[in-house]
Order: sequence, then C-alpha cells, then structure tokens
Amino acid sequence: MHTGRGMCVHVKSVTLCACAESREPRGLLPLLLPGVSLQHVYALDMVGQPPTVVPHTDRPMIASVLPTEPYPTIPHCVEEITEDEKGSIRWPRTPVDQTSYRPCPYGSNWEYMAKRICVSSVDESENHLAVWEPPDTTGCLYQNPITNNLDDLANADIPQESTPSASQSLANLTLEAKEFSETEVNLSVDVVEKILSSSGEKPDAVTANNLLKSIDNLLGVCRDVMVASQTEQNTASRLIMSVEKLSLGVQLEEGTISLKSDNIFITATAINASVQDGLTFSVSSVASQSGRSELERGDSSNLPMETIESSIFIPSSAMDNSGQSSARRAQFIAYSDNSLFKVSDAAASGVELPEEGAIPSAPDDEEAIFTSVLNTPVIAASIGDSKVTNLQDPIEIILRKQIKNSGNPECVYWDFRFKRSTRWLVK
Repeated sequence: MHTGRGMCVHVKSVTLCACAESREPRGLLPLLLPGVSLQHVYALDMVGQPPTVVPHTDRPMIASVLPTEPYPTIPHCVEEITEDEKGSIRWPRTPVDQTSYRPCPYGSNWEYMAKRICVSSVDESENHLAVWEPPDTTGCLYQNPITNNLDDLANADIPQESTPSASQSLANLTLEAKEFSETEVNLSVDVVEKILSSSGEKPDAVTANNLLKSIDNLLGVCRDVMVASQTEQNTASRLIMSVEKLSLGVQLEEGTISLKSDNIFITATAINASVQDGLTFSVSSVASQSGRSELERGDSSNLPMETIESSIFIPSSAMDNSGQSSARRAQFIAYSDNSLFKVSDAAASGVELPEEGAIPSAPDDEEAIFTSVLNTPVIAASIGDSKVTNLQDPIEIILRKQIKNSGNPECVYWDFRFKRSTRWLVK
C-alpha cells in the first residue's frame, strides 16, 4: 500500500503538477525543467484560491502542464421556488445552458416531469448573467380536478359525432363557474370554440343548447377574473362571437328553433310566406308557459308590455331586401345579463367596472367627464349572414333600463371589429 500527494511546479506561465509517492518508485526518473528546484512545488486548492505551500521533498514526481489562470467561473441560475395552479416547485441552483427536471407536485400524464432551462443573458452593462426561462409544466396535473377535466377536453380530439356528449360535459363542468380562476375561464372558452369548430359551426340542437348553457354559466365568473381573462385572452369577446355563430349555424327543427338559458335567448326561423307581416322577438322578465322569450308574427308581442325587457321588430321589407337568396333565415339573440359586454368594454378602456347596480359618477371636479355604463339588456337580429341596407321600413327596438334613476340614455351597438360598444349615429 502506498499513498500519493498531488503537487504542482509553477514556472513563469506554466504550472507543472505531479503525484509524489510515499515510497521510492522503481524505474521512474524525475520530470523537471532545467533550473527548477523542488522548493517551487505547490498544491492547488479550490479554483481561484491562493496555492498552499507543500513541504520540500527530494522525492521524484510525474508532472503535467496546466494553464496558470484560474478556471472560469460558470454562471448559475439561483435556487428559486415557483407556484401556480399546478403546485409549488423548488428549482435547484443550475448551471447555465442546463435543464433542471423536477417532479410534478400533483402528478402528471405519461410520467412527465416539470422542466426549466437556465440560459445566458447580457444586461445593459454587458455583464453575463444566468437567468431562468419560464417553467414548462405542460404535462403536470392541476390541483383542481375540474381544471384537469377542462384541460383534457381542450386537448382532446372531438369528432362531430361526439359534440353532444362533449358539450354536455362542458355544461356540467361550468356549473362551478362562480369559483373559476382565469385559467379555468380560458380553458372553458377554448372548449366552446373547439366544439363549435368540430360541429362545422352547424351544431345540432343538443350541442347548441349545451353550449349556450355553458356560456350562460360563465356569466357567473367573478368580474375581476373575467376582466383579467378578457385582457389576456379576449375570452368575453370570444364568447359573444360564439353566441353569434350559434345563432347563425344551429340546425332548424321544423322551420324554427329556440335555445334558452337563464340569461341568453336565441331563436332562429326560416323566412317564408308566413312572415309577410314581419317578425317580433321579445324577452320578458316573467316566465310564461313558453318561457321568457317569444317570437311572434307581426309587429307586436303577446307579452304584457310592463314585463318586456327587450324587443325587436323586423319588417318583411328588410327580409325581402337581404341581398342574398340563400339568406332564408332570421336569427334573434337577447342577453338579459349584459356582463360580457361590460367586461369587454372595461378591458378595452381600462375603466374599472362599477358595483352591480351602481351608477358611475364623476368626482367633485367641474372638468370631470362622466362615465357611461351599459344600462339595458342587449338584443340583436340578423337575416342570414347578410348585411341589410337601404331600409324601406323602420326596425323598432324596445329596451328597458335596468337602473331606473339614470339619465341621458344613448343607443350604442356592438362593434365586432374592435370588440367594444360604439355610439349609434342616427342620421
């Protein structure tokens, strides 16, 4: 048995390292440079630290040549903890250009692990830094089972024949929408659009009713969560567009179909000789035997006037002059709850939503500008997907104010291009 000690010889710009044996080696000759004494032998400590002097010895050694400069310090990303709806993950100190892998806190699909890359960056002073990229937790499960189910639906392949069952699953999951986070809102809207697309935007009655119920459920999401989701993902505006597509594409049953939820009502009907006196679509605050919405032939509703929340009359001349022979259907939409429009306006303008039922008012400033607020239900009508122009007879709209003591009402319409309400200019 014998032991050895690592040694180095420092000569100008060259360091000679050797292994000194504890006993005399046989057949080995010292490998030294001319003029170098063994008093210059050092042992190197940690990188970048001053050398430690090794006691003088006359024993021979084996040397190799190494650079004299300290080894370069490799930048590291510092230890960090990240936390989101998929749990808390501690990321250890990691060298630059390396990937750290960590177990998913709530489990994963296909034995997936969360990962995060440490990358090199340069700051304004041209200092080289190590910075973390955002964590990739794609395959990790969420803490909430509802979120996992929504995520599964959003990533599933949904053929057309499966749209009724998929839409029923969505309607069931969104029953808990009052407790939804921004992530769950985003996933729900993704699923609505996916099912609509899978149906070729011509859903059957079952799928259409389930989707409408799902959208109605999402009206219950906390308004701050909904504004944040709209700001990041345009979710409220996308839901408004999805309702529009539902009305345009839902398959008619015996010439007419009505989709009804607690706060959104859709009726679509074929245009034929029976509508020669026009069509009136009305929504009541009181449910009758046929529900809260009714479509009538002619220019009046059978609902008591004092109960009508919103109503629209389309004259036959508007349907005759639709400009497209294929536009042989009329669609009507009514929102008793207008929160999707309020959220979209708030996100676009940056103005905070007032409390439900409150009238926004200006501070005590003579130059202050009063803020307007949507104060009625929302109602819409269209003839196929055509644009109606050059009206021969007026379209009549009735909207009941939700806050009675407000003043100076102004008609606006929803601008799908800018995803917000726009003043209706009447010439």
